[in-house]
Amino acid sequence: MSWKEHWKKILKAAFCMLGFIYLFVLLVDPYDTIEISLPLDREPIVSNQRYSYPAIAQKSHHDSAIIGTSTIRLLNPSQLNPLFQSSFVNLAMNSPTAYEQLKIFELFRRTHENIKYVIFGIDETWCDANANPDKFTFRPFPPWLYDNSEFNDYLYLLSGRGLENSVRMIEYWLGKRKAKYSGDGYDVFVGDDGRYDLNKAINNIYGNNEQKSILEEKVRNNDFQIDRNAKYKFPVQEMYLSKMGNSLSDETVKIFMFVPYHVKNYYSKINIFEACKKEIVDLASSYRNSYVIDFMFPSGITTEDSNYWDVLHYRIGIADMLPRLIDKAMAGEIENLPVKLHYH
Repeated sequence: MSWKEHWKKILKAAFCMLGFIYLFVLLVDPYDTIEISLPLDREPIVSNQRYSYPAIAQKSHHDSAIIGTSTIRLLNPSQLNPLFQSSFVNLAMNSPTAYEQLKIFELFRRTHENIKYVIFGIDETWCDANANPDKFTFRPFPPWLYDNSEFNDYLYLLSGRGLENSVRMIEYWLGKRKAKYSGDGYDVFVGDDGRYDLNKAINNIYGNNEQKSILEEKVRNNDFQIDRNAKYKFPVQEMYLSKMGNSLSDETVKIFMFVPYHVKNYYSKINIFEACKKEIVDLASSYRNSYVIDFMFPSGITTEDSNYWDVLHYRIGIADMLPRLIDKAMAGEIENLPVKLHYH
């Protein structure tokens, strides 16, 4: 056999193998995006939510959505649904940029004609005064899963570890792997509450007990005065948040929810957060059926260290309280509750 014929056979075998791999990934469809894939049940098995959530966002049985970062990921759709007579999907992701939140929202908006509720988790991402915010984080983001072109899905199906994730889907079908997220996007991503360690949490929050004492002393001395004249601009609100709000109908209820940061984080940027609240109220006031609900202030929730894993993430018991508190706030029944209603 000549070298030319030898290489022809090698290339032919390589193309056949590549074709087999492509067909395998196409039929398994780990991102649940190809119409001609096998008609089998698919649950999210990719840990990077940027790959898992596009399919969830397009499920027609959901009529309401939660958009945000990990600070609102513990908001449980199954607890919200009976309160609001809706079917929520939690599309909040780990550390998404404002732009990434816009993209998952747009996908949900594009595939749902009648949306009942949208809860926007407002935290540092939307209180960013940076004039040129990053569009993406270090985590891979697949634009092809968010656009209108199904052709793109065929082109890029092998990217983003398509083969590896296809094997994972096979393992899920065989009962050897659990879904990474539930069908409504909910997942308890914080630690096992039964193994909660308050001392470790205090170190996560303050660094050490000395820093805790310093903060407590400053609070007692009322060192954290709010400068009502402080001026800040938040370009991400105009660039992305208003775009989301503008795309919703008057009938859709829009809830802008300031998340319950631990006071350590709130005090670290108190003037920025308070200025941000003013801007969000102004934005909300331009829409019908909108609310600004605030958990980001010193309260029985945010001042209690044992409610938190760190300055950003509260424990599951606090998360379980939030749906009822949101409902109460929307009804104006907030007396003696750790929540404020800034606008309706």
